Order: sequence, then structure tokens, then C-alpha cells
Amino acid sequence: NSWLTISFSQAGTYIISLQVIGNDPNCFDTFLDTLQVFCEPRAEINGWQALILPGDTLDLTTSGPPGSSYFWLVNGQIAGSGPAFRFTSALGGSVIIQLIVDHGGCQDTTARVVKIGDCGLDYDAVKTYWALEDSMIMDFTVNPPVISKQGNLVGLQPPPGSPYLENSVTISDRNGNLLFYSNGRTIWDRTHNVMPNGSGIMGNPSTMQGTIAFPDPGDPQVYYLFTLDASENLFQDGLRYTKIDMRLRNGLGDVIPTQKNVFVMRTLLEGMHAVYHANGTDVWLSVSRRNGFLNTTAPEIISILITPQGVQPNPVVTPLVNNSQQLIWLIKFSHDSQWLLAGPLLCFFDRQTGVPTTFADLGGSFSFLMGADFSPDNSKLYVSASLQGGREELQQFDLSLGNPAAVVGSRTTLAAGSAPTFLPYNNGKIELGLDGKIYCASRRTPGIGVVQNPNLAGVASNFQLNGVPYPNNYRLKSLNLPTYIRGKVGREPLKLEAENLNPCPGEPVKVWAKELSGTYELTFELLGQGTHTPIGDTTWVVGEVGGQLGIAAERRNACDIQYDTLWLTVRPGPFFDLGPDQALCEQELTLEADFFPDVTYQWSTGNTGRQLVVNQPGMYWVEATDTLSLCQYADTLEVLPGASSITPDLGPDQSICNGGVFELTVQPPPGGTVRWWDGFTEPKVTIFESGTYWVTVTDGCGISQSDTITIELLPPFPREVPSIAAFCFGESVTVNMTSPNFDTYRWSDGIEEGIRLFDQIGRYYLHAQDIRGCWVTDTLDITEHPTFTPPELPTDTAICLGDTVWVDATTSDWVRYTWSDGTSVAVRILTVGGNYQLTATDINGCTFSDDFRLSVKEPRPLRLDAQYEICLTDTLLISAETGNLVEYQWSDGFTGYERPVWEAGIYTVQAQELGIGCVNSASTEVVIIDCPISLFLPNAFTPNNDGHNDWFVIPQRPDVVAYQLTIFNRWGNKLFDAQNPVPGWDGTYKGNSCPEGVYVYHLQYQGIDGAIRRKQGTITLIR
Repeated sequence: NSWLTISFSQAGTYIISLQVIGNDPNCFDTFLDTLQVFCEPRAEINGWQALILPGDTLDLTTSGPPGSSYFWLVNGQIAGSGPAFRFTSALGGSVIIQLIVDHGGCQDTTARVVKIGDCGLDYDAVKTYWALEDSMIMDFTVNPPVISKQGNLVGLQPPPGSPYLENSVTISDRNGNLLFYSNGRTIWDRTHNVMPNGSGIMGNPSTMQGTIAFPDPGDPQVYYLFTLDASENLFQDGLRYTKIDMRLRNGLGDVIPTQKNVFVMRTLLEGMHAVYHANGTDVWLSVSRRNGFLNTTAPEIISILITPQGVQPNPVVTPLVNNSQQLIWLIKFSHDSQWLLAGPLLCFFDRQTGVPTTFADLGGSFSFLMGADFSPDNSKLYVSASLQGGREELQQFDLSLGNPAAVVGSRTTLAAGSAPTFLPYNNGKIELGLDGKIYCASRRTPGIGVVQNPNLAGVASNFQLNGVPYPNNYRLKSLNLPTYIRGKVGREPLKLEAENLNPCPGEPVKVWAKELSGTYELTFELLGQGTHTPIGDTTWVVGEVGGQLGIAAERRNACDIQYDTLWLTVRPGPFFDLGPDQALCEQELTLEADFFPDVTYQWSTGNTGRQLVVNQPGMYWVEATDTLSLCQYADTLEVLPGASSITPDLGPDQSICNGGVFELTVQPPPGGTVRWWDGFTEPKVTIFESGTYWVTVTDGCGISQSDTITIELLPPFPREVPSIAAFCFGESVTVNMTSPNFDTYRWSDGIEEGIRLFDQIGRYYLHAQDIRGCWVTDTLDITEHPTFTPPELPTDTAICLGDTVWVDATTSDWVRYTWSDGTSVAVRILTVGGNYQLTATDINGCTFSDDFRLSVKEPRPLRLDAQYEICLTDTLLISAETGNLVEYQWSDGFTGYERPVWEAGIYTVQAQELGIGCVNSASTEVVIIDCPISLFLPNAFTPNNDGHNDWFVIPQRPDVVAYQLTIFNRWGNKLFDAQNPVPGWDGTYKGNSCPEGVYVYHLQYQGIDGAIRRKQGTITLIR
């Protein structure tokens, strides 16, 4: 049939073979394809962490249906089985841990990316400057970086016939200083001049990845420059290297003539990149290769090892077959060296063996790659890809998803351009910058594109098409960005050095770790017979015998663990010990040095034999010289006097105070020893307790003598002193710390008194000496009693006569109350005025005093006559004003201190004083009488000088013989007061016109009958 349906029940990789047979059975064609079947990622991993440090342990567990099988894979290789898996790694980087749970049906699978160590990136400072083209330099010493034309920089021009520059390299030192740059044909130094031997390099600027440079693993001052020929030249110049020595020309560097254009191999493809070996020193240079010109020939990754000894033969060859049958024109390592992108294939890379292993085929997403790079955390892959139909895209893949199908499916397009202009995005090289951002070259655009947040997934990575502009509207002609070695992970390789590799026995040799930086832990281990003394990054090594002596070092930091071993060759020679000093107990003593062949001896006495007989005390030395290695060694010994007449004397028996110490000291005789009752052998011991103690002294000849002493521990005198005292706020407390058996007192604050007053809180130490001279220490804590809320008394108060005041001073913390008048209660009812003072005592005996004043006031009497008489037709004005009352209330509701009356009756007024409100009242009786003489007064006048009604006058009558007229304003102020014969009031006061309004008059007059009468009323002044 022309179609076929296949059902899969197991995950795995399947090869589908289709054979088409024609009418002639001998004529057929065969098509092969590979299909990968994945299960749904349903297996759960417990205990997973995204970041661990080198040497840490990750304990992972899972569960599945009964009877399930469990397989754990690390970077595609089976590393464990069962429901639990322990992972650890001494190397920094990142790995993919995959779990497969097989329960008889499908195989559930889940993958996680684990980052090991928070490592830096590559060389870091090596990327400080990027040479681009046409004298353009991209400078990372500023942020953001800038592109400018600098000095006499010679342009990185492509060769004739090549449309554009595709590769270059720019190298700076570890401090960010520019060293050199190259396009594969020419090498320029940091002054932008061609090195004397820097022309005629057999690279090709049109090669996809034609140049890469890195330090020689054996000499950091020398750089390898590898170049690769292009397809335009039929690859005939192949892969070559040139070595540059930066020590030449006073640091400007030059090509080593004998190490120029050294041929390595032909590749027939243009992919090349480099990564550090797992040991951190050697380098893998990987290139893509095919063995013929047919596109159907399977491409290979060739990994060439470069060590301190040079480029090694027998490279590692790994064929890589992909479903889309794309050739590998571009390869790129991740920063942690765990990934290798080889054309369309994403591979794991084993930096120990140099072997890549396919993880996923991305070929369905593009047909050709121009550039690629990884995010700083190695979780994202960016590719500059060409698609079928003339479309070019910047794509991102999320490697943290772990599953190959999920990684392929995560493809996100960040920018695109289409033929014929390919604008706005035109494929170019991609490289991670010194600032952690990814830069993308694109021809015919006014700047270099920038991925601002390359660790973020999808459009959150924030790609800016012209993130770094070119100067003066320049537009890039080529696709070039420089390329750098990977896998350095932010640290220098561990390298041990020694000041002498061939020491003599017993000769100290300084061994140190070279040029380390950052935070790390360095340890040393001695391999062989000898000693070593580490001090920081240095250890001093001493070999005891001839032969090989190794010193191994381990450096551990957040990125990885590194090792290095340095071997010393200890030359044969003498290394001996005359032994301890000896005593001359007999007439003579024989000293003897160890025997060594081919060794001569020289004693301090001039004797040249191996033995020396002495009969006098003194210092003696011998020096031995190996006649073959010329190694020398010397040792010294002291001959001490013989039997000693020193007798130990511990002195008389002693008494010591309790808590004190007593030291016993005995110096041993020369060459002798001291031994105390408890076996202690030092000259001095310290006694803390009562008892009998002895010492034995033995001289160098073995003669011993002893002495004994009894120590009595004096018990302390009893003391009854307080340990705590407290005072009330604002007061002090006196404490007596004296005792009959003590006569000297010294406080920690310098006071020398046993009884003292304290007014500051704190802890005080008293050192007291008794009559025996023994000291004791007491501690006294001085505190302050808490301050309770005091009783609340009223403020100064005034009451009216007959009223009372309730005072309640009760509070829970106060237990005694004493008033100045002798009363001792907390609650009182007061009616008598005076000054009241309260003293309250709290539960701690602290007192509080407060007082207040009580005033008792009597209301002032009202000025009101007992009876008033008025004529029948008159109106009487009654005034009850007292001088300090503010509110008046009459019995009939009238208010005010004055009121008119025209009817007989009893009138009562109540007045309340200002302030305390004391109330007084008074009554008067008004009587109507028949007045034979009655005056009629007007109720208004107009003093406007018009000659009419200008005066308020009293009518003149023959039956009135005398009168007195008084005028008041409404505030009670007297304005006018006159007697006969004054005609009346003209409406002025002290010469000034009074305003319009109502005024009160009082009139007293006497008739011819002799009776005196009064009349009151109001007059209105009108202007």
C-alpha cells in the first residue's frame, strides 16, 4: 500500500524502512527514517532542586503503580534504578536528570535540569573588546557597550571574491586589556598595527567559524590561533594553528616563526569551536567534518585534545546522523560545556572523553544555521536560522524543559526577515557579551541586536533589533561577531609550583598554588615519607629519604573541585638525628651519627669519624655530606653535666584562701626530669585544694630526690549580705555590706566603703578582704521600684456655700493615705475650704504627694429695697444689680438686673454668679399710691439743633419745688446728673453727642406738700 498506520505501545526510537519495488524485482529504492516515541511526562520527582553546589547530595524519590521498574538517567546515561536515586557531582555546570517509570504499558518519563554551582562565564574579561569590521571596535568597558572607530585600526576585510566577513577573534587579557585580533589572514596587536610575523595566516575570513584563540595549556603567555579554510577555497588549506607569544616585542606579542600555519587536518566543513577539558587545563578543539564531497556522507564531530605537551594525535571521532540529513556547518558549546549544538542536533558533551551524544533533533525548525549561543545560565538556546522559502529567524529553545519533544516544541520566534532584503532581521552570528546579554549581528541594519534578558523564556527575553547602534549611520556589511572558548566556568585551573624540584633530605621546599583568585578552600596532602606544613595557599614540604615525594592539592569552590599533584625528587643523602641531649655520668660519653654510604662526617671538634668521644659538657654538632648528591645535613646535641646536687625545695606548708590558687615550681637539673605526685612532668603546677603534695626530681644520671608540702584551704567566713536592693523613683537606697570578720571593701566602681548609698541601677561587685587576707566577691543588684499610677486628686476647686466635693484617691497599688489634716482615708466628702495635701504610700513603701485648694464662696447680697411705691400712672424701674452676677431670672420670667414695673405686687429675682455659679435671690413689694402731684415725661427727644424737641426736660410746675434727674446708658454708666434749675439733658456726655438708643432716667422730686417722690423710665434719643 502507499500508506501505513502504525500503533506504538512502548516509548523508544524506531527505524522505519520503506522499500519501493518496480516491475523489475532488481529495480528498487529504499527510504529510511527514525521516529522517537515519548510517553506523557507523568512521573513525579520528589526532592528536586534547581541549584546545588559541587559536592552536594541530591536525594530524589518517586512512586509508581505496583510492579513498576524505575530508571534514572544523567545526561542520557543510566545512572541508577529503583524508586530512590542519590545524585552528586564534584564538577560545576548543569545536567539533565531523567526518570523513566516502566509499569508494563507506557514508560512515564520526566526530566529536570539541575545546575551545579553558581559559576561564572567562560573567560569573562577576554571579551572586553570586539573587533568587527572597517575599523569598528565594540567596547564593553562601558555599560551599555558602544561601537566606534578607533586609532589606526586596519579593517578586517574579506579576501577578494568573498561577499562578506564571517569570522574573527579578539582577545583581551584577564584584566580586560586588548592583546590582539585576527580575521584568519592577518593578526593585529593592541596598537592596531600588524604583528611583524602576523600576515600570511592561512585562514579564510569567509569560513563560517574560521578562527578561535585561547592560551596554551602549558604557558598562559602563549596563545593558540586555530584557523579553518572555507568551501570557497575547496577547504584545501584545512585546519591549522599559529602560536603567538605575548612576551615578545615588550608585551606587544608576535607569531613564533616555527609555530606558524602548522597543519592539523582537512575537514570539508566550516564548523569549529573549543571547550575546556574536565581537568580545567587541557582543551578540546571540536570541528565538523565529512570524508567526501557528497552531501549524503554522514558528518562527524572531531574532538582534538590540546595539552601542555601540544596538539595530541588520535582525535576522538563521533558520527552524528540527523533525520533532516543537514550538514553540520556550525557548532557551539554551552558556557558550562554540558551542551554542544552541532548543526541541527542538540547534544550532551562529555568533557572528560570528548564524545557528544544526541539529545534532540531541532532540524524541523530550520534548514541552516548562521549563528547560535546559549543563555548565561545555559537554560536557553538562541539560533539564527534559515527556513525553507527564504525566511530568516532568530529563535529561542527552552532547554530547562528537559524532555526532547518539549524542548523542540518550545521554539519561539523573536525576530524574522524575508527575501530578498531579509529586513528587518538578517541572519548573522550570535555571541554572549561580557555584560551577560546576547548580541546578534544582522546585515544592513543600523545596529547590533541585543537580547536583554536571555535567561527568560519567550518574548520575556526582550530582543531589541538595534540595541547597540553603529556610529554615523554605518550599516554592518558582514555577519561577523568574535567567538570564544567555553567551559572555563569562571576560575583558573589549579596549578602547583615549587621553588626546588630536587631537594635534599630534610631541606624545606616551598610549594604553592599559582595565581588563584576568588573564594575557595585549598587543602594539601603529602604523598610519600616526609612532612609538610600548610600556611594558606602555601605548604612547606620536607622529604626524609631519597626518592619520589608528592604533594596533592584540592581546591573546592562554588563551581567545582579541582586537583593537581606535584612530584619532588628527593636526592639521596643523609637525614639523621643524634637523639636527645645526654648527661655525662661517667668519665666519657660516645656520640654517634647514623651510617650512610658515600657520606663524610665533620664534627664541631674537627673529628671526621662517625663517632665522637667526649669527656666535657658542652654543645656538639656533626655535619654529614653526601659525596654523590652533595646534600648536607647537620644535627646538634648538648652534653650536660652528670649527677646533680640540686635538692627540690617546695618550701614550708602553706594556707591558701578558698577560691585561690597556689603555684609550686621546681626547675629540673640539666638533662634531668621532674615528676609530680599526679605524674605531671612540667616544672610548674597549680594547687586548688587542700592536701599533701610532693615532687621527685631525677637528674641526667638517674639519681632522684623528693620533697613534700601540705596545703590548707581556708574556709570562707560566713557573710549575710543582701544580693538585691531597690530604691524609689527620684530617691536612693543605703546598703550595708559590712561583716565583723572583714576590714577592707573595694567596689567595682572604685568606692572603698562597706556601707554606701545607691541612686543608680546596675550590678555592682564588692571585693571584701577578711582579717586573714582572703578575698571574697559579692554581687549586689540595684534596681528601681516600679512607678505606679499615682492617686488622682482634683484640681483647685471653688464651691458655693452649702455645696460638697467628693474626692476619691483609691488605686490598687497604693496601700496607705495620709492627709494634711490628719485624715487617713482614700475617699472624702469636703465642705470646708482650705488647702488639702495627700501623701500616699505604695506596696513597696514608695510615697507620692499631691495637694489641691478648695474655696467656698458666699453669694453677694442683691441690692433690692423691701418695698417700692409708685404713682398710679407711673412706671417704676427696679434694679437688682450686685456687681458680679451675670444671669438674672425674675419670678414672672423677665431677665436682666433692671426691669420696669407699673403694677402692684411681690417681685422675686434669682441671680447666678460668674464662675462657680453661686445663686442668690431677693424679693420686693411694689405698692400703688395716689399721688396728688404727678409728672408726665416724654418718651423721646431729637437733639439735632433744629429748635424743636432738642432737650429732654422736666416740666416746670408750681406744685414741684425741687427735683434731681439722673441719666444712665443701657450698660449702667451714668451720663447725666443735675438738680434744679437745670432745664434738662441735651443728649451729650462730656461734650460729645451720645448715639441714638434707649436711655434710663431716674427722677426724684419734692412737692409743695413736702413729700419726696421717685419716678423711673426710659427715653429714646433720636438723631
